[in-house]
Amino acid sequence: MTDGNSEDCDSCAGFEGILCTLEDPRQLALFGALLHGDVNPDSDVDLLATFEDDATWGLLEHIAVDQIEVHPGLFISGHGALFLPAERLAVIADPHLGYAASLGRRGAYLPTTADAQIRARLHTLLDDLAPTRLLVLGDLKHSTRGADQRERAALQETLAPLAARLELVLVRGNHDRGLERFDELAGHLTIVERWEAAGWTFVHGDRRVEAARVVAGHEHPAFEVRDALGAGFRAPCFLVGQHSVVLPAFNPFAAGTRVSETPPGGFLSPYTRSERQRCYVLEDGRLFLVGVLDP
Repeated sequence: MTDGNSEDCDSCAGFEGILCTLEDPRQLALFGALLHGDVNPDSDVDLLATFEDDATWGLLEHIAVDQIEVHPGLFISGHGALFLPAERLAVIADPHLGYAASLGRRGAYLPTTADAQIRARLHTLLDDLAPTRLLVLGDLKHSTRGADQRERAALQETLAPLAARLELVLVRGNHDRGLERFDELAGHLTIVERWEAAGWTFVHGDRRVEAARVVAGHEHPAFEVRDALGAGFRAPCFLVGQHSVVLPAFNPFAAGTRVSETPPGGFLSPYTRSERQRCYVLEDGRLFLVGVLDP
């Protein structure tokens, strides 16, 4: 147990050093398997942090990170992507370009800036991670049948600048029918049914494939919390199991399935909660581990 005085920070180690440096908690206590010396690969790090009564921040502000290695060589990123540094490969899922235009044809409204926000996020991702290849796990566009001029323009405006920076590969999703016939995409995009890298198989996730370890999208997983008055908060999340990783939708307006609330059999993808999966919530470019979900 350590008193959180800034002058003592040089003697702090591990989590204590990080927290003391950041915001001086009043007291820290480490307990559980790590302290007892019987750690195994599934062990948690149990840390109790006590803050002053008038503190306006808490432990979550300290433990949020922007990148986590969830499997050897596989990092989930606060950009809403998976990153494989050794492969110089960035992976996203379900951008659904043209989502606002498609819904607008049916009388629904979404901000027309949605596609511009996706473009800005993509270029920030490229600036920060510097991949040489971007892999999109399906549903590049939203309309399942063709696309109108606004959706085609969104595809062109997004893909042409990206293709000038790196290689683009699309793993075909159920919304991507007919993309081969879009002349404006010629030369910008390679379309495949699946991709293999670093011992993992990358698919859209709308159906099961024969593979030992799978990275998928399609579900648009989200984690939701509600209080006693019904007020709630929903955020996209990553699901990480021993043999599976499910990515959140890259479209900021498509949070999707409440993975902590949906009953078994109610999921869109066979890889969602197909095994014990850790749930990492993505919020404002930061990642939080909120728990483990059972099948």
